Amino acid sequence: MWWKKKRSCIGSLFDSIKDVGSKNKAEFKPDDVIPALLVMLSVWTLATFLAIFTPSSLLGSFAHAARRPQTFEQDLNMKLAREAVFVPHSKGMLQQLIDTAQHYELAMGIEIVEPINIESKPPRVERGATVQQLINAILQSNQGYESTSANNALHIFKPQDAYLPHNLLNLSIKQFNVRRVSLIDADAILRLKINMTLYPEEYRDGYIGDYGSSPDDIFNVKNVTFAGVDLTVRQILDGIIRANGNALWVARIVSSPSPARDVKNGARGVRRNGSSGLKANKNSLERLKKQHEAESTTWTLIPLNEKSPAR
Repeated sequence: MWWKKKRSCIGSLFDSIKDVGSKNKAEFKPDDVIPALLVMLSVWTLATFLAIFTPSSLLGSFAHAARRPQTFEQDLNMKLAREAVFVPHSKGMLQQLIDTAQHYELAMGIEIVEPINIESKPPRVERGATVQQLINAILQSNQGYESTSANNALHIFKPQDAYLPHNLLNLSIKQFNVRRVSLIDADAILRLKINMTLYPEEYRDGYIGDYGSSPDDIFNVKNVTFAGVDLTVRQILDGIIRANGNALWVARIVSSPSPARDVKNGARGVRRNGSSGLKANKNSLERLKKQHEAESTTWTLIPLNEKSPAR
């Protein structure tokens, strides 16, 4: 048993001390006192260590280290299940959603189809309603919008417009990899990747570019690490805001004049979780280029907490 081993170990050390004291007693000198005291101090330290760190405490430490931290999905679900103690009174669905996300610190991606109704009334919810029910109430006055959890973020979107071929958020990026960069850097790299995907001929010989930001910008904190292959722009936006921990994104999409025909011609290949993005084939690239140049899909990053640095 472990305690027998510990006892035998300590016993052997004390026997060594006895040997030091008994061996050559006639030759023992005062100068030998200090080394002997040092040996005794070492034995006392080891005994104390073994007494404190017993197997049970070690197992407890290992068990604590083995516990997995709360996942992003669990964190989001818990926040959505909380009681809605705050109800936004701002005008317009977009600002109401932003206010809600900021108050409850929700990682959110909002896809607004323009033109948007900016005069919707504040939502009405019953006492005890959850945050998810509050968001549903906000969307009720704006026909066609839905909410769903995907990529560990809450998405607000119009299905008939969100997954169309001309929506830049559905473009598939072959490879994306950032490590310990700011959200500003990650966003700039994403925009560069989009350009490299849409206009590969312009980057065959390399590129030169730069961008700047204020050192006091709330997003100028190097805390974003995210990587993946064959991800949509939507998935990458979700990934970098989750890594930053203090942001939501809002995309503005120009509605298609013939959404039903667009769905029939290719949007069905894009799933609701934003995966299986539109590949860079000739037809989709040409159309996306035109839409990109017309800025039919643009996005903005908004802080959840404007008074403190990103976590």
